Formats: sequence, C-alpha cells, structure tokens
Amino acid sequence: MIWLYWGAREAWTSRRSLEEGKLFFPFEDVNIDFSLAGNETLVSLALEALDPPLANPEYAARSIDLLANGMKPGDWIIIPGKFQTLYHMGEIQGDYTYEYDSDYGLHHSRKVDWFVRDVPASALPMSLITSITASLHEPLMLEPKQSLELLNGYKMAVGF
Repeated sequence: MIWLYWGAREAWTSRRSLEEGKLFFPFEDVNIDFSLAGNETLVSLALEALDPPLANPEYAARSIDLLANGMKPGDWIIIPGKFQTLYHMGEIQGDYTYEYDSDYGLHHSRKVDWFVRDVPASALPMSLITSITASLHEPLMLEPKQSLELLNGYKMAVGF
C-alpha cells in the first residue's frame, strides 16, 4: 500500500523525520501511548480528554490511528516537504513506537527508509496531484491505479 500522510504541520517536523529516518505524528505534545488503542474510537476518546484540547481532534484521531494501526512495514509513504511543492517518499521499516520526547514533543513514530527526497510536485503523476489537492491534509491510502503508476515511476529508487 502507498499512503499519503501529512506528517508535519510545520517544516521542522518533516526535516526531523528525514534526518532521523522516521515518520512522526504531526501533533506535538500528544503524550499518549496508542500502541494498545487498536481503533479510531479509542484514539478519539483519548484525544478528547487532552487539556488543552486539540483544534481538530477528528483529523488527529485519523492520523494517529493510521500511524499506529493502519500502516504496516513494507508500505510506502509520501509526505509533503517545503511549501508542499516538494515531496518525500519512503518505505515503512518498523512498527509504531511511542517514546517520550521532552525536547520536541514528537512522541509517536515509525522507522522509515526515505528513498526519494525533494521530488517536485511537477514530477508526480497528475492523478496523485489531484489526490493530494483533494485530500487537503487528510491521511489517504492511494487507489491501486495510482499506486501502480507511482511504483512504476520510482521502482528504480528502491532497487526493484
């Protein structure tokens, strides 16, 4: 599967993801371990209990549930980079990890091998650009046709 994941609300979160070889959950300071949550309803309840509350708990619930429970090692991930004109692609290498991070508040992650960085939006298939525009910061699994188109375009990057 290939996921489009808005893994950063701020550019520094994307940079940190690339530097550390991880995909971070984009909401800083959500200090709750979701490894046993198992579904979006439990995640939503945990997020609703936060003080102060998140501005968009529904989006946060979908994003963290996808990161913790939806993605699997071997799946591909696409995240936006600077100004959403560049994109980064990687393969998920590990399971969801909760690790308290007092410095940056990025407690939730998955190990990722970022095999392509700084792909200009103009180099992506038009169907993917349409999905990116339509998703508007919502996590999204690409349709099989889009996935095949992307795999064919970037298979050399991962050694197929």
